[in-house]
This record gives sequence, structure tokens and C-alpha cells, in this order.
Amino acid sequence: MKFLRFPITRSFLLLIAALAPLNAADQTSGLPPGALLLPEAALPDTEKNLDHARLIRGWDKASLARGEKIYQMVCHACHGDLNLAGSMPNALRFADGKFGHGADPYAMYETLTRGWRLMAPQVQLVPREKYDVIHYIRETFLAGRNPSQHIALTDAYFAGLPKGNTTGPVPVKREPWREMDYGPFLIGTFELADAADEHRGRREQAEVLQGHQRREREDAEADGRLQPGGTIIEGTSGNTGMGLALVAIVKGYKLICVISDKQSK
Repeated sequence: MKFLRFPITRSFLLLIAALAPLNAADQTSGLPPGALLLPEAALPDTEKNLDHARLIRGWDKASLARGEKIYQMVCHACHGDLNLAGSMPNALRFADGKFGHGADPYAMYETLTRGWRLMAPQVQLVPREKYDVIHYIRETFLAGRNPSQHIALTDAYFAGLPKGNTTGPVPVKREPWREMDYGPFLIGTFELADAADEHRGRREQAEVLQGHQRREREDAEADGRLQPGGTIIEGTSGNTGMGLALVAIVKGYKLICVISDKQSK
């Protein structure tokens, strides 16, 4: 279990609104009733007067590549990919599921912009980014795999889209963790188990390993191999690295932590 302290932001409040329990009598299969979460009045000015047809007609290989990057950053954790399901059991599997609010590009855009059921509004994305990821979803998951949800883009369809003369602001390169800026915080991992836990030996093994690491450091200090200003290099992906960081700060060491390139970012 991890504990974080962070300021309440607009995105966080929107997420809570999306996940808040609704009237149980209106729920179907454990999901809240189908309704867009944000009212039009809550949308920013950048969502007004958009030329949706132009945004969709502009799809090409470059937009497909951009959409893939956005999908990996924003969508993959919940929705998964062609091989693995996402982390949320109720999240739509695009390759074989049915869209609740509609599978045409504009309906998908509305879902991303205003939220739908458990899907929180993606307020961090500008219009082009939303249509880029829609393009990626259509080509990767729907075309050839889920044909009933791959809506044809005909002249009649484009004629029925909302009219406008802008395509919204130009996307900017983002660094999500830097933008969120939680400020100072403490994080820890806690493993809770009782005597019947089939993995009850893990704690004892961890204690042995930590004792070995502590003795190794103490021996290096005793024989002069490790002195203030020296560098500790440790392969870690969790609490060991955090513990060593505290030791390094107190004793004046430098610390380099190395993790596998398969580790979650």
C-alpha cells in the first residue's frame, strides 16, 4: 500500500466526480448510468467553434504515431492492449467490446472531453491530441478486429458534425510529473500478512538481505573503502533505495540507484 500527499487539483476533483457512487437503482452491471459527466458550460473556450471534420480528415501516419504515444501515456493502464487487459475490470476492451456512448469519432471525442460513466474527462489533452488517440484506437483495435464499432466516415457523417473554423491550440510537450508538482512528500511500501500467508517467508528473507547489505556497508566504512564523499551504487526499485538515500544524506555519501529498464515508469 502506498501513501501520497498531494494538493487537490481540478483533474483530481474531476476524477473523484467520475468515480463517485451514483444511485444504485440506475446502475447497469455495476456501472453508473450512461451520461456525460461535464456539462457544456464547464468546457474551456478551446472546445468551442471547433472544425471536427477538419481534425478527422487530417488523420495520417504522423497522427497515428502521435496517437500511439498518447495511448501509452493516458489509456494503456486502464484499457490494456491487444494482448493484456488493463488494470480496471470495467474498462472497455476496445478490440472486442461495445462503446457505451458511441463508437464514431465525435462520440469518442465527447467521451474524452466530458467523461462518461467511470471514464474521467481527459482535460489535459487538446482537441488534436484527442483525435490523434481516437485515430490510433480505431486503426489498432477496431479496424479488422471489432468491425461493428469501426464506424465508416462518409460524406454524410462529416456533414453532420458540429461546424467551426478552428482546430484548437497547438499541443505542447508535457512532463506530467513535473506539471503535477506534488511538492515534498513521503512514500512507503507496506506488506501486510498473517501467519497463514503462503508467502510468509518473504519477510524473513528480506530481513536477511537487509542485514547483509547493512553489514557490507559497515565493513566498507570500517576498512576505509567508503568515506564521506564516496559513492554507493545499488540495484534497487523500492524501499532499499529510499533507505540508502537517507543514510547517504546523513553520512555525506553520494548514491546511484540502478533499476531494470523493465521497471514501471
